[in-house]
Amino acid sequence: MSQIRDIPLYFLERYQDEFNAWAAQIPTGEFHPLRLFTFNEGDVAPWSPDREQGRQLLGAWLFARLSRAGVEIEPYRDSDKEAIFKHCERMQRAGIPARTRLVEPARPGIPGLPFGKGNGHAN
Repeated sequence: MSQIRDIPLYFLERYQDEFNAWAAQIPTGEFHPLRLFTFNEGDVAPWSPDREQGRQLLGAWLFARLSRAGVEIEPYRDSDKEAIFKHCERMQRAGIPARTRLVEPARPGIPGLPFGKGNGHAN
């Protein structure tokens, strides 16, 4: 029997496709027990401390244990659990349904490094 610990239903619904993709890796041997879930927050994401850098791109690591009894999934660290709950609270407070996919805002690259120019090399 599979178990989900310390993860709100809103998060499970919001990132169902990512959970499914992660689970699909189990039979292929590509499965890794740690996975970063990047939050899809669009313009609800908090601003970076330097506003010129745009909005923050936040996420949380989840950990899965595989056993004969099934799969157990939980936040990797307490900070990941806290990030998930804050994310869900921020999204629900903004009235965004769990299944809504938002357009992510532009996030400028690090000064001096090319960003979004194909192979990553300066032209």
